[in-house]
Amino acid sequence: MIVVSNSGPLMALGNVIVQGYRMGLLRFDELETVIEAIMTRDDIWISDGLCREVMARLKNPSLRE
Repeated sequence: MIVVSNSGPLMALGNVIVQGYRMGLLRFDELETVIEAIMTRDDIWISDGLCREVMARLKNPSLRE
């Protein structure tokens, strides 16, 4: 289980997508696909920087807090 704080970028994106991953509803590769799709769409207003930060935190345990 991934332990993250309830503030910052994971709070904004994590409530739906990352929570699905944490609950085992999405595999990590599926999570990456969803976040990459968000980054390519012009009609979804979540910044690329936020998406990259979320992925970095999930990939690197030292950034999860």
